[in-house]
Amino acid sequence: REVSDGVADDSANFLQRTEAMLDYLAKRPMVRAGDPQRCDPLIVELQRMNPIYVNIILVDGRGRVVCWALAQSSASMSYADREWFQHGINSSGFRTGTPVFGRATGKWLVTMTTPVYRDDGSLTGLLNFATGLDQFTRFVERPTLPEGSVVTIVDGNGTIISRSLEPEQW
Repeated sequence: REVSDGVADDSANFLQRTEAMLDYLAKRPMVRAGDPQRCDPLIVELQRMNPIYVNIILVDGRGRVVCWALAQSSASMSYADREWFQHGINSSGFRTGTPVFGRATGKWLVTMTTPVYRDDGSLTGLLNFATGLDQFTRFVERPTLPEGSVVTIVDGNGTIISRSLEPEQW
């Protein structure tokens, strides 16, 4: 139970910190404007300072990329077909997505999303932080348990997010 509580606390703290950063970024004027010609430089800087996030993306209300942290990514990419976009566009706040294989990163990711609104209250789009599933592995590898023990992080829908034994197979 102590190990379980510790892993749950570590995961919850990570998600709370991410939500706070998303909320801060979503309130910045350049992000709220959603102008692809004037990307807020803090998007790139936040990802550079926090490499735990493999990408930070701002998409418009149709899922098209407005701005993102990865310079080598294709600005014409659309995320309208992704679960995080489809659920996020109808959400009023922070949400986490199920694991997905990142198109721009080539890695398995968990996405964390929040809506962004203009001054008039209309939707600018969605701000999305993506982190590799391997980041959650650090929460389950730390506990010292008897040989053969396995720690697994499962989301509210029963999806395995990370596992201490052979995580790449899960």
